[in-house]
Amino acid sequence: MDIVKTANINTARLGSAMVGLAKKAGPVGLTLTAATLVCELTMICNQAGAWFTTPVETLPNPDTDLWICSHSTTMQGTINQCKANYYACNSPNRLCSEDAVVEGGFGYKFKMSQKSDGFVNGYADMYRLTKWVPAPAGTPVPTTESDWNNAAPKLNDDRVTPHLIEADEPLPTDSVPTLTPGQKKGLGLDSVPTKDSNGNVTGREDTMTEIEPVDAGTSDNPGRVIIKETKTTIKYDTNNTQISSTTNTSYTNQPDTKQPSGFTISFDTVPEATLPTYNVPNTFGSTSWGSGSCPPNIDVPLLHMTMHIPTQPVCDTAVMINPFVLLISTLIGIYIIAGVRGGSTT
Repeated sequence: MDIVKTANINTARLGSAMVGLAKKAGPVGLTLTAATLVCELTMICNQAGAWFTTPVETLPNPDTDLWICSHSTTMQGTINQCKANYYACNSPNRLCSEDAVVEGGFGYKFKMSQKSDGFVNGYADMYRLTKWVPAPAGTPVPTTESDWNNAAPKLNDDRVTPHLIEADEPLPTDSVPTLTPGQKKGLGLDSVPTKDSNGNVTGREDTMTEIEPVDAGTSDNPGRVIIKETKTTIKYDTNNTQISSTTNTSYTNQPDTKQPSGFTISFDTVPEATLPTYNVPNTFGSTSWGSGSCPPNIDVPLLHMTMHIPTQPVCDTAVMINPFVLLISTLIGIYIIAGVRGGSTT
């Protein structure tokens, strides 16, 4: 069940949230629309996968820079001098209004009041000698922390909200989120037959279960809710006539969705135990290879005679090579115990 809470977004803090997202994700990590919006509002744009700031000409100093007052082509001076010239125009053909001064762009506009005879109509412009329309100035440079701080107020725009939501970033709100009312979910119907003491069916019992979130949010834990569970049990007889109805309500805290941060595995924790021992009687016997005797000659019967095969030469040879056989066996045993293998590489 998805639980919905709503809160008013604090637009004045959206800029800081968007700056944090832009710095964390970079221009490549943002969607194209989000990166374009940042560039449009702040002049911090994507340059080869990195943020670069394009310097923009600042508003000229009205107290020192020269301006042209368009109502008089020969009149120029500081902005205050131009204003004074407008305010002093008390000729019969024009009437100036100080309250109608409008500031805009990189210059200023003075709105001329219209006389009753309609002689003066519209605006008289006063603009700087160099340019009127603001424009980027200079080569883009890598964005600094100061650039981001200056950009934050410019990003206080409702258009950044969907980008923060899409990136699953927390949205700044001006209040604790409140639970949207009417959120309920039925968990189903459980129907069982009812029986008397003799096991005869006397009707049925239907239990309907429904859950509903209850707001329990605080400023420290704004998303907290309590789950209210309602069980309604209705009993019917064999004629499907309702006999009784009862309702039980219980509350359960919201389950903790946090995953464990780590696992602990322990080794050698089995307690020591004394193993039983047994004494095995010595019932084995053997004759050492070095103290045996030579078997008798081997008789092989043939047609009319018996052939005697002497064993003494073989025994003498075995006695002679016995030390070498023991030595070779010892070396093979050492190799087996040490785990040495032979092989070839190509």
